[in-house]
Order: sequence, then C-alpha cells, then structure tokens
Amino acid sequence: MAKKAFRRKEKKAVLLGLRALQLGIALYRLLQWQQRRVIRRFSVKPSHYGRPSTEMLTYLKYRTDDVDMKQYLRLTTSQFDNLHSRIEDRIQKFAYHRFPISSEERLVIALRHFAHGLSYPVLAQAFQIGATTVREIVNNVSQAIIDVLGNEFMGFPSEERWKEIESEFRDIWQFPMCVGAMDGKHFRCQAPNKTGSAFFNYKEYFSVVLLALVDAHYRFTYVDIGGEGRQSDSSLYAGSDLRQAIQLETAKLPPPADLPGIPIQLPPVIVADEGFGLDTNVMRPFSRSPTLSLRDRIFNYRLSRARRISENTFGVLVNRWRLFRGELIGTPASCRRRIHACLILHNYVRSFDSSVHPYLRYIPPGFVDREEDDDEGIRTVVPGEWRSSGVAPRSAPGGAHNFKASALKIRDHFANYFESPSGSVPWQLKMVLRGLI
Repeated sequence: MAKKAFRRKEKKAVLLGLRALQLGIALYRLLQWQQRRVIRRFSVKPSHYGRPSTEMLTYLKYRTDDVDMKQYLRLTTSQFDNLHSRIEDRIQKFAYHRFPISSEERLVIALRHFAHGLSYPVLAQAFQIGATTVREIVNNVSQAIIDVLGNEFMGFPSEERWKEIESEFRDIWQFPMCVGAMDGKHFRCQAPNKTGSAFFNYKEYFSVVLLALVDAHYRFTYVDIGGEGRQSDSSLYAGSDLRQAIQLETAKLPPPADLPGIPIQLPPVIVADEGFGLDTNVMRPFSRSPTLSLRDRIFNYRLSRARRISENTFGVLVNRWRLFRGELIGTPASCRRRIHACLILHNYVRSFDSSVHPYLRYIPPGFVDREEDDDEGIRTVVPGEWRSSGVAPRSAPGGAHNFKASALKIRDHFANYFESPSGSVPWQLKMVLRGLI
C-alpha cells in the first residue's frame, strides 16, 4: 500500500511539473510577443478620415461614361454592376463599431490593381486605407471571382463545348479536328522564400508559368497556373490534368473523324509550337530546315496560322490587365490567385463583345492580328495593335524530340490533307513560295 501511495504522489508531482513547464513556456511566448508587437499610434490614421476618398469620387464620376469606365476599370458600368451583384455577398464585410469599406469600393480597389498594376501602397494612399487592408481586399476579391465565376467562364469544356470549338477552328482557321491552341507564358514575380532556383527561368528572372488552352475566339478554355519558372512547356503539359484526362479518355473530346482523301480517321488535336512534344493529340510544326519539303512547309503555315490565336490571346491579356506588365509581389499562392482571377475576368468581359459598340469591346477591331489580301492576292498578316506596346516573354522552348510513330503518322496525314485540293486554301502556296514561311 505504501508503494502505491508513493507512486501516486510521484505521478502527481510529474503532472504538476509538466503543467508548470507549459505555463512557463506560455508566459515566455507572451513576453516575446509583447516585445515584438507594434504599438499603434492611431486606430485610424488622421489622413484617412473624411472618406470617401478622391479615388472613389473619380469612380463615381466615371460611372456616367462607359468610355471612361472602360479605361478606368476595363469594364463598362453595366458589366461592373453585373460582376458586383454576383460576388457582393462574398466580399462584403460587416462591422458595428465603425463604417466598413463597402463591397463596391472593394471591387474597385481590386480592379484598379488588376487593370493598371497599381501597387498596394499606391492604392492605400489613393483610397485612404492601410496597405495591409488593400492586400487583404485584393486577395479576397480574387478568391470570390474564382469561386463564383470560375466554373461558368472557365470550367473544363464539356463534350458539346469541345465540338463547338472544333467547329470554330474548322470554319474560322480552316483547321479541322482542332480543339484548341496551347501555349505557355511567364509572369515575372518576386523571388519566393526558401525555393532556391526553382522559379528562376531561362530569361534569368523569377517567374510563375501559365499553361493555357484557348479557343478560336481568344477565350481561355483550360489553364494550369503556377508552374515554376524553370519548367518548360513540354514538362508543364506532361504533368497537367489536361494530358491525364486525354490519356484516360475522360476529357470527352470529339471522336476521330474522316477527312477527304485520308485513309484513316484522324483524332482531335491541339496545335502548339516547338516548345511542346509531338503527341497523338498534340501537333507541333516540322523542324525548320532548308531542305524541308513543300508539303511540310504548307503544314507549318497552316498550323502556325491556327496557333497564332494563343499568342494573340496572351497579348490581349497582358495589355488589358497591366498587373502583368510588372513584377507580381506576394507569395506564389497569392500570384496564382490573382492570375486566375484575371483569366476569368478576361473571359467574362470578352463574353460581352458581341453586344456592345465596337469601341467599347474588350477586343476592338484591329487590336489582334488579322489577315488581308494584298495586290498579288496573297493573304498576309497585319499585326494587331497589342504588339506595339510589347508583351512579356513566353515560356521556355525545348520540347521533346523522341516522338511516337503513331504521332508522326497522324501529322503526315494532316500534312497530306492540307496539300490536297479538298484541304488546301487558295493562298497557301503563294505564301510558302514567297518565302513567308
């Protein structure tokens, strides 16, 4: 009995000692926090009194003119109101001790950041709020746009949508069985902490990479955001959900179809540049060589003509949302969130182009590359206006060169089709013989 009583006392003493140790650690951490914490001079800076700010007064003035609103926020008044009504519940904050920042002002702050690349301190001064508050607002609005509009404007295409895209490429760019143009793009970013050289790209700066698939009307249909800057196009695609869905046949692409004069049914394909490897469902051009045959040069012309849609889409994105003209500040997660939100806004605003006046369109006439016939009847490319202001570099070149025999065979069949009378376009031979390809 004495031994049991002694053990109970010993156990009790150990527990009391552990509790005392935990209390000591807690007190030590509290003292450390008190030493580190910044004592605020004001609950609200005196310079922030007297809101609304001059920036909000400017916004209220511009609401009466769609041209000014388009320059100010990249949206017309009706487009802004529609967007605000959709995400209002997600971005509104409630407070009972003072007047909170309204959901409308929060959306204006985020759009100013996206549209003109204004930094957090600059926005803080303009709207008379704290820089930390601006950062939280931008992240909150970005996430709301992703959650509310993501599936509607950039969800993974359905079987019917894939068929629509194929029909658009067939009619507009004369490339049958094409379900999209794919490319990658670097977005310059602040060097992430504890990542070494993972985000350091071949252009010798830190970046996150976007892999995107676009349709024939300059809209994003699939995106993979946040690749490390060191990664190439082919490695990004190899690890993407899109490639996995295609291989597992869960992407619901259109079935293989016959083309006139071709002995086999050809599968749906994605057009890409030399940065990607040739695959059964990914077509890239023949390697450039002085000895390249006429048939192969015609194929390269037809593929680059359809693939140019992705280059123009990136150009429009960077020129409309000038956040991407500079360095993205923040963690990789914050960068991905803002990139994703801007991609959705791109598709959202683009969806209104058919119902507004040409000068209010997201992509007005002449803004992207267009084709015109010259005096000799050759259809040449007239560069779009977006090219005059420059664009950020695309992702790294260097795709694989060990191609499957089946992929080589499919590319040869497409090349034969484009050279045949049923698949050719009237100006392609002149373009190739003139040395433009």
